[in-house]
Amino acid sequence: MRCRFPGAIFACGWVTAVLSLPAAGQEFSIDDVLRAWHEREREAASFRFDCRKDEVVTGAYLVPPSPGRNNQPSGSSQPPDDQRFILEFTLAVSDELYYYHERGQVFAPQPPMAVRAPGAGGAVRDREVTVVYRDGVVRLLQQPSQQPLPEGVPNPPLGSDRHTQSPGLIIHGFSAGPLMLACRPISYYSANPTEFTGTWTKQLQVTFALGRPSSVSIPADLLCLVFDSGLPNSRNYVVVDPRKGFLPVRTVEEQSGQVTTDLQIDYEQHAGTWVPVRWQHTRRRPNSQGMRFSKVEVTSFKWNEPLPRELFELDHRPGAWVQEHRSADQSATYVVTPENRKRYLAPHQAAITAYEEAMRGEANRPWWVWIGMAVGVVVLLGAGVWAIRRLWYSTA
Repeated sequence: MRCRFPGAIFACGWVTAVLSLPAAGQEFSIDDVLRAWHEREREAASFRFDCRKDEVVTGAYLVPPSPGRNNQPSGSSQPPDDQRFILEFTLAVSDELYYYHERGQVFAPQPPMAVRAPGAGGAVRDREVTVVYRDGVVRLLQQPSQQPLPEGVPNPPLGSDRHTQSPGLIIHGFSAGPLMLACRPISYYSANPTEFTGTWTKQLQVTFALGRPSSVSIPADLLCLVFDSGLPNSRNYVVVDPRKGFLPVRTVEEQSGQVTTDLQIDYEQHAGTWVPVRWQHTRRRPNSQGMRFSKVEVTSFKWNEPLPRELFELDHRPGAWVQEHRSADQSATYVVTPENRKRYLAPHQAAITAYEEAMRGEANRPWWVWIGMAVGVVVLLGAGVWAIRRLWYSTA
């Protein structure tokens, strides 16, 4: 029998690994899980979730361990205080249109060197970000922060290393990942969050097997999948519930036998559909007491209701920093001036300097704009020379 689903794990026929579930009284395979996930993708044609996130970052997480140096901030014998912040965000998906918006406080584990406090591993700052994926283009808009960093340096826009041509930035990035995992699990495990992937084909990026983590206990009536994350001594586990249509209810990442990531999702049934309503996410650094713990509550949602197409347009307010990515070789960054004009930045400019210069005066346009302008000038000059020569010969 030939494979019915895409992905590397189906390269040669059916996967035959099966796990017995005593509580359920029957056996399930990886095929059953992926068949249910594909059905979930078709069911989740459109949805919108509004959420509230409450996160705590411990002082030990702020200062990650490093061999051979004092891990405390400069001039301090104690770890920094724990940080707590609140974030509200929205995720909306309609077919292949994606919209994400967040506003509130965020933890930046690796701020630019220009704004990093000595000995610190991160900072908490205000941020407002909108990301839209439409017509094969990722557009990221960041509004300027209303509060500068303690050093008095303006908050820089996001780094350019987090962008992808596919919707991977929205699917994996920011706070929307668990929603995508719960609503569109095939998309979640098909999107590459860090590289330009060209046309998004929804081919699975991981190879699943059956297995259970050694560091946490998983109930016997739940099915557990495992895949290699690509990191040394690291394994990722996805726990699914057959009674909820094989939806993921927990994910665990182990590194060298230690749990570094633990996500648990709760569902409620609405009109016959299992909908995520809350989750909690714990992240730890290996060999450290540091921890990030977040609790997210869904405040409202729409499931398979029409969403206005205008939602998937960016609101270019003055002061916005916009990055557009069409392909690995074609991208542009610009800011919206107080006069509501676009001013483009040259590639590889320092974020803070480029933003301030662009807000004061004209900045560089992307290279293909200059080429287009040059071609236009050459065409105009050629047309002018041709017209003059024709006039010359007609009067000679």
